[in-house]
Amino acid sequence: MFRQQVNPKVAALATLLVLAGIQFVYWRLLVHQEPGEGGAMGGGPPPRAAPPSALGREDVMVDTWAGGEPGYRDGPGWQARFNGPNALAVGPQGEVYVTDSRNHRLRVIDRQGKVSTVAGTDFSYPSGVAAAADGRVFIADTGNHRICVLKDGRITTWAGDQAGFADGQGLAARFEYPATLVLDAQEVLWVADTGSGRVRRVDRDGLVTTPESVPPAVAQAMGSLAAPTGGEVVYASPEGRFQPRSTEYVVGRHSPSLGSLGALRPFADLQHGTLMAEWAGDGALLLAGRRQSEGPSVGSADGEGHRASFALPCAVAVAPNGVIYVADYEGNRVRRVRLSEWLLNAEVAPQIRRNRFRRNRDEGAQ
Repeated sequence: MFRQQVNPKVAALATLLVLAGIQFVYWRLLVHQEPGEGGAMGGGPPPRAAPPSALGREDVMVDTWAGGEPGYRDGPGWQARFNGPNALAVGPQGEVYVTDSRNHRLRVIDRQGKVSTVAGTDFSYPSGVAAAADGRVFIADTGNHRICVLKDGRITTWAGDQAGFADGQGLAARFEYPATLVLDAQEVLWVADTGSGRVRRVDRDGLVTTPESVPPAVAQAMGSLAAPTGGEVVYASPEGRFQPRSTEYVVGRHSPSLGSLGALRPFADLQHGTLMAEWAGDGALLLAGRRQSEGPSVGSADGEGHRASFALPCAVAVAPNGVIYVADYEGNRVRRVRLSEWLLNAEVAPQIRRNRFRRNRDEGAQ
């Protein structure tokens, strides 16, 4: 299932992860693949032809929570600077942890939007973070092939310390370019080990194993790193509203996505630079950004979903208050996305959606 041989092209990219600009290659590992090409931790059917463009929704608001121009600076969100933020996790108090990959640091944004540096200097292109309920924060120190843990203000190595592939206890284990981290309901840590092409499991005592299968919720959270994707149907219109089911758009590669909003599970479509949401049992929605046949939009524009754009949205996390945070990697910023109340209401939204489909269909028949 998830224990598969690595496609040579993917393995070559993983090898270049540190030597030739780890985050650019990391993006290519997630995103760039020729139509029909398979591979470990990704793949899927070739995309179908789709209408030339579609816009996000008018009842979704996107703004910049922190960051802007590339650089390194702590402070209020509008003053803060990141360089390649690529993974997010929401802590127990609503704080947002960010792996600032090209600055080799772990940053945190508090509930007021102030950015602070939690740890760094010893990291090498960190590319994954997960926050436990007990206050521990796990970091994928990708270039150093290890998993670290932050507890009581102190960073220690939790598992691994050099490149390779080996199960075992703590430092005896080996990873090769570990990236996305997911904590399951039992707070067992799951690691997308990109160099080996496998999903690894780290228990609460630091024992690393490589299961033959991965829990569906974990695979879903890891997006295209853990499971084939593609072919999901998106319903949208140029005005950002629903259209009848005959209008189909195809989702590209999923970003890692932590958390859900009732029936909605947001994620980023990396190939098209948009923020999407799976609607339980009923396809997917285009929330923000522009879907274009010629490729993703350029830039990080704020505003309503149909006006917003992302430079490269590579990770998504949901806060308990329903706010969605997006790591906009090439935009060097963390975006905040707020949905209308009806979208957040799992009981009401499906019925409203059915009514809108029916109304649009009836209007089209006139």
